[in-house]
Amino acid sequence: KWTSKAQVDAYLAEHNMTFAVDDSASVYVTMSQNDWNKYCIANKLDMNKNPWFDPNNGPAKQLVSGNPVLEKAMSFSGPPPVYTPSFHTYVIRSWDGERYYKLQIISWYDANVQIGDEGGRISYYLDELK
Repeated sequence: KWTSKAQVDAYLAEHNMTFAVDDSASVYVTMSQNDWNKYCIANKLDMNKNPWFDPNNGPAKQLVSGNPVLEKAMSFSGPPPVYTPSFHTYVIRSWDGERYYKLQIISWYDANVQIGDEGGRISYYLDELK
């Protein structure tokens, strides 16, 4: 139950740990169905042979630059497609290293958004550690 930046710094030092950093070689995010269709058209792929949703692998994904720890904040299962938050609380550091925040993702779903179009809407708690 960290409440301050000093607590986080002390814990990291005591356990010889650092923050995970973004990389561009291991983080995948789900593509919207709209983005997948545009990708198929741009690359002249047959959408019938390259469906957005594969029953064995889930929806199409793309490699992005991101944090490999935060990639685990949400899991996918299905069909039907179900996105489930881990409910872990993550400590994240601002780009300049000056501020820390506690982040917990609590929901992905938004009933007003079509799955496969824009995707969902992530709901989360975010508190700054002073």
